[in-house]
Amino acid sequence: PRNAHELYNKKHASLRSVVERIFGVVQERFKILVSGCDYDLATQAKVFPALAVVHNFVVINDPSDTLHPDDLAAWLLERDKDSTIGAEGDLSVTSSTTRAEKKRGEERREKAANSLWKEYRVRRAALGI
Repeated sequence: PRNAHELYNKKHASLRSVVERIFGVVQERFKILVSGCDYDLATQAKVFPALAVVHNFVVINDPSDTLHPDDLAAWLLERDKDSTIGAEGDLSVTSSTTRAEKKRGEERREKAANSLWKEYRVRRAALGI
């Protein structure tokens, strides 16, 4: 990467890929995450972590109960077609996002990018690169 923003975008894309795969695995196992539910927002926020725990419990305690990789790959491809990703790889901002929220998000991204860049340069200097 040539600058803080390129490094941030690279790290962000990598992390996003991992998170999407985790969501994909859990959504493939528990269809309620795909079809939706009528619970209040506070309850909905607890559903995914709870199902992730159940998924991990099943994986640890019943290794024969696995998801087929082809099913997961097909699901991820379908999901990618439906996503709203902007030209720079960012999710598009919804109309419900306020200007203040957008500004706070931009400030946090800028701070994170600069922090990553500083650490990156220190590591490279320590390696003599």
